[in-house]
Amino acid sequence: MSLKNSEVDLRLDSCADITLISSEFYDSLLDKPKIKQGMRMQLWQLTDKDSKLRGFVRIPIFMISNEGDVIEMEAEAYVVLNMTVPILLGEDFQQSYEACVTRNVETGTHLSFHHHDYRVRAMPVERTKDIERLRQSAYMVGQYVHRQLHRRNKGKRHCRKVKFGLEEKTVRTAEDYCLKPHESKTIRVEGQLGEDRDWLIKKNLLANANDSFFVVPNVLISAAHPWVPIANPTDQLRYIRKGEIIGSISDPGEFFDSPKSPEEFKQFREGAEKIWTVIAVQMSMDDNKEEESEPEEYGPKTVAMLDPMIYPSSRLKDLIDIGSLPEYLKERAWAMLQK
Repeated sequence: MSLKNSEVDLRLDSCADITLISSEFYDSLLDKPKIKQGMRMQLWQLTDKDSKLRGFVRIPIFMISNEGDVIEMEAEAYVVLNMTVPILLGEDFQQSYEACVTRNVETGTHLSFHHHDYRVRAMPVERTKDIERLRQSAYMVGQYVHRQLHRRNKGKRHCRKVKFGLEEKTVRTAEDYCLKPHESKTIRVEGQLGEDRDWLIKKNLLANANDSFFVVPNVLISAAHPWVPIANPTDQLRYIRKGEIIGSISDPGEFFDSPKSPEEFKQFREGAEKIWTVIAVQMSMDDNKEEESEPEEYGPKTVAMLDPMIYPSSRLKDLIDIGSLPEYLKERAWAMLQK
């Protein structure tokens, strides 16, 4: 405060969140600093529910070390009515100066400061009711601020979702699923899919534990049959829980190319038919391989000999089975094979 004032005992307690000074003690000081208002705080149940702080002051704090040196520090203290102690140095003061209390059976209790050799003799005192009330009121203020921030952040997140439509386009898993290593499984999803329309889910990697991922390809789904294939490319068993985000839906018309002229539409259709033909032939060949079970005529260290016969191209249709294709695609398939 000032070296002109009489000495008083400083109350130091880590249970006090902030530093307080008695209003009556403040009025008795010489050269007392000006009280600042700033943001006023309410300490509930310090004296009564209606008690308020007069303000806060920045005051110098003087201590005498064991060696006789005068140590000067500064504290921001809140002026409170009807306190039972002149001044209470709270946790904020102790953290600012890294003050700590050391106890020794021979030398007694001392207050020391980090990075300094000064030591101030201290002695234990009984707690007053002010400390318990202060802790409770400061805790309540902290809880109030925490709740206000939580509500504010929750409101911001909701506004952001409404603004960008994130939740409206999100699809989630409808059930729990277990995927074996290197297994692909079709799972059911749910979201705001409407009644009768198609949606596109773009390819995506779903983060999993241990820096692994689930793989979601580009897939078209309908509102009536919302099923999405997901692959587990890892060597471990993985689970997908109900409610996990799979991806976001978008309009297929905005993603896929659309023809701008009849000629371009014809090119698109021919390209699609060629791809469909190749897929159909491949599927038919795979089915035939599964049905045929001919015995092997050679061992593990030999290979089958080439057929020495030469077959004319005119018998191509008799020698090759193109599977059960529609009639209007058979001629196109033969044309592709004869090129």
